[in-house]
Amino acid sequence: MESENKTRKRNSVLWKGCFVLLVALVLQIPILMVRGVVNDRKDLSNDVESEVSNSWGGILSINSPELIVPYSNLTQKDGKTYKEKMEQKIPSSEITIDSDVDTEILHRSIYDVPVYRADMTISGKMTIDQSLIKNSEGDIRLSLPIARAKGVEGRPVAVIAGKEYPFKAQDKLLVAVLPKDVVSASPELSYTILIKSKGMDRVRFYPGNAAIYNVNMKSDYPSPGFKGDYLTVERNHHDTGFDAKWIVTDLNTVSATGSYIDVELIVPASQYQQTERVMKYSFLIILLVFVAIYLVESITRCKINIVQYIVTGLSLCLFYLLLLSISEFLSFGLSYAIAAAMTTGALVAYFYGFLMSKFALIFTGSVALLYVFIYI
Repeated sequence: MESENKTRKRNSVLWKGCFVLLVALVLQIPILMVRGVVNDRKDLSNDVESEVSNSWGGILSINSPELIVPYSNLTQKDGKTYKEKMEQKIPSSEITIDSDVDTEILHRSIYDVPVYRADMTISGKMTIDQSLIKNSEGDIRLSLPIARAKGVEGRPVAVIAGKEYPFKAQDKLLVAVLPKDVVSASPELSYTILIKSKGMDRVRFYPGNAAIYNVNMKSDYPSPGFKGDYLTVERNHHDTGFDAKWIVTDLNTVSATGSYIDVELIVPASQYQQTERVMKYSFLIILLVFVAIYLVESITRCKINIVQYIVTGLSLCLFYLLLLSISEFLSFGLSYAIAAAMTTGALVAYFYGFLMSKFALIFTGSVALLYVFIYI
C-alpha cells in the first residue's frame, strides 16, 4: 500500500512537471506577440529615421575636387572637318581636408535621431597643363563631386589667390567658374574650398586619384565607428568626442578604385535591440520561476494549481511589454528596474495572498535576483 502511494505520488509529480513544461512552452506564444510589437515599434523608428534623413541631408559623401577644362577637337569625316566639344578633367595632386563635425539630436514624436553639421576646409593643389588652358573654350570650372547637395548649407566658396569664387549646384557636382587668367597664372593651382553641410549616420571621403590625401576630423560624438578601406594613422577618444587622422597616397589607391574613408556615427543599442536581447531569455526565466514555485509548493505543502502557474507565467510575459513601453520614454536601465519592480511586486502580492507566509517573500526575492542576473 505504501509503495503504491509512493508510485502514485511520483506519477503525479511527473505529470505535473510535464504539464508545467508544456505551459512554459505555450507561454512563448504571448512572448512572440510581444516580439511582434517590438518589431513594429522598431520599424516605425526606422521609418522616422529615413524621413529625417531625406529631409536633413542623408549621408555626406565628399569626393576629390577636379578642374574641368572644356576644349574643341577637330575631326574629319567624309572629307569634312567637324568641331567636337570635349572636356578634360584635371585631378588634384594633393588634398587636405579639415573637418569639424558637431552632432545634435532631433526629436520626432517619441524618437530621438542623431544628426550632424560638418564644417569643412578642403585645401589642394593641381598641376596645370598651360597649353590645355590656352586652347580652352568656354568656362573653366572647379568641381566638387558630392552625392547630395541637399545637405549643403549656405554658399560654399573656393578661395584662390585671395579671391572667392562661389559654387553652384550642377547635377551631382558643385562647380565654381574660374577666370582663365587665374588658372593660367601658375603651373600649379592652389585652392581652398570652404563648405558647410549637414547629414546623418556617417561621413564618407573618396581619395580618388590624389597622390597625397589627408583627412583630419574632430567631433563631439562619443561613439564613432572607423570603417571603409583605410585605417586611421592617429585617433583619440575622450569624454567630449574624438579626433582622428588619415593619410592616403596613390600607392594605396592604385588598385582600389572607388575606395573610401568612412566614419560612422554609431548609435548605441536602441531600447528595441536591448528589449529583444532580454526576450531571448524569456523561456529560461519562465522555466526557472516555475521551478521556484514548485520548490515553494514542496516545502510549504501548499498545493498550487496549474491556473496559478499560468497567471504567474502571463505576469512574466507582461514584463517585456512594460519594459518596451517604459523604455521609449526613459533610459533602458531605469525602465528595466521599474518593469522588474512592478512584476515582482504583483507576484509578491499574488503569492502572499494564498501562501500567507515568508516563503512568498523568499520566492519573489529570488525572481528579483533572477532579473538582476539577466540584466547583468
